[in-house]
Amino acid sequence: MIARFGDGWYRRAGRGELRGTTLLTTTAAGRSVVVEVELGTTVAEVAAGIGESRESAHAVLVGGYFGGWLPIDRAWSLGLDPHELRGAGRALGCGVVSFLPNDVCGVRATARIMEYMAGQSAAQCGPCVFGLRAIADATSRIGTGLGTSNDLERIGRWVGQLAGRGACRHPDGAVGFLYSAMTVFGDEFAGHARSRTCSRPRALGRAA
Repeated sequence: MIARFGDGWYRRAGRGELRGTTLLTTTAAGRSVVVEVELGTTVAEVAAGIGESRESAHAVLVGGYFGGWLPIDRAWSLGLDPHELRGAGRALGCGVVSFLPNDVCGVRATARIMEYMAGQSAAQCGPCVFGLRAIADATSRIGTGLGTSNDLERIGRWVGQLAGRGACRHPDGAVGFLYSAMTVFGDEFAGHARSRTCSRPRALGRAA
């Protein structure tokens, strides 16, 4: 498009001081759509463009599996602007904006993603082979109602211990994602671990 219309056309896109557009992979209600939006477009505008409403989701994953969750109320007016996202503790990363439906459990969704992340290890260092696997297993137990408060306490401790200790940044991204989940879905994690109850009936359909 730049070759066809020129760089001036591209620079006219963007909000505020931002210039240009970006591609997003959006997910809502079990379907994925790739869209192109102006930099600075809000999460609410992205949702409107794919037919998603504020009332139908309770959280948003921004930046993919190396990104993090945000509550829907916090994310809704957030602009896809590097500075604004940084202020919310997030980054656009790989360009994923995924809406978590109201009836999908955030703990179980997180557990499935952590299982996927543990399986993607290059198996080159202990923190990834053993640490990330142990965290994924404990998260899975909590998600399926087989975990305990001890599992929840261990995860909280391990997340802090694992960061920065791998041969690459794969463990850092995984535990950063998990930390965001434990912040956003803290009450749900506690309910799963202590009373083995869940207020949301469905798990995420797939991890990737």
